[in-house]
Amino acid sequence: MKNYFCLQKQKKLLIKRNIFLSILVFCLVFNSCKSNTSSDTTGNYEKGLEYLNQSKFKEAIIEFDKEIQNSQNNDQAYYNRGIAKSRLNDFENAINDYNQALKLNPKYYLAYFAKANSLKKLNRIDEALDNYDLSIQVNPKYEKAYFNRANTYADLGKYELSIKDYLKIIELDPENYEYYYNLGNVYKKNNQFKDAINSYKKTIEKNPKFSSAYNNLATTLRGQEKNYSDALKYINEAIKLEQNLDYYNNRGNIYRSMGDCRNAIKDYTLIIEKNPKHSNAYYGRALYNEELNLNNAAIEDLSKVLEIEPNNSVALMNRGQIFVNLSKFKEACEDFEKSSWLGEIDAKELILKYCK
Repeated sequence: MKNYFCLQKQKKLLIKRNIFLSILVFCLVFNSCKSNTSSDTTGNYEKGLEYLNQSKFKEAIIEFDKEIQNSQNNDQAYYNRGIAKSRLNDFENAINDYNQALKLNPKYYLAYFAKANSLKKLNRIDEALDNYDLSIQVNPKYEKAYFNRANTYADLGKYELSIKDYLKIIELDPENYEYYYNLGNVYKKNNQFKDAINSYKKTIEKNPKFSSAYNNLATTLRGQEKNYSDALKYINEAIKLEQNLDYYNNRGNIYRSMGDCRNAIKDYTLIIEKNPKHSNAYYGRALYNEELNLNNAAIEDLSKVLEIEPNNSVALMNRGQIFVNLSKFKEACEDFEKSSWLGEIDAKELILKYCK
């Protein structure tokens, strides 16, 4: 009897083992077939990614086409083909690919983001904002979506919404100096100058070698706060970090605001020597020459500005006013009329006053 029960037990164990082996074999066969299919398509997909990383976008599209022919459910292939098309400025077809990727995977936040970028390129701004929203809804920690949405709001003049997004990004990544810098720029556009100054200072705290932050801080302190001594300190730091002619121009403007004629003219002249087409330097030097009653020198510099920028309505109006000082009313009226035609409202009053 004992042997009988042992045999029965062994028989049951064998049956269980055979069932397990059958299942295992089935799984291996199934996975093998699946693997063979994906290995072919993965090869195309990997080649596509490689070409994409090498900026060979047409070649990438060909490989992603092959991948999609073999596996129409590969959302990543559609997504990356869309990226390649967008790099070729084929935004409409890129959007079609992103839509297909999202049809397969409605939680694909990168596809919403890429689609939004392409829509923005096509100036379909409301749709772009909707897709940035969707990207954020799926992944509330995706910084790039907040960043691009913030920039889009800023372009639309919706500064409060832009600021809200930047504050959210900073909450997600408080060490990224560029976020503070961009926030400062939006604060400045929204006339929140104290907040802009604080953001620029925070940028410098995070990255003491970021020259643009020193420059923007200096121009804000000069233009809005009239704090010329601090403005000069920060613009000098910017110039130490980067020999940028625009920084020298801004320092010239600060010197001009401080009444430091010698150093202002020195900076403007240095810029012009290095770049004879730097219109802002001519303009700044012209304003200073006008303040010093050097009218002919001012006209010469403003004429140079207008050689470079023929439709600079402000330079035309300023030159016209100097012509008036020299009693050259014909030349003044010509400048006022062109300035008015270009949209300078104040020029109309000058025409009425001097050009009867």
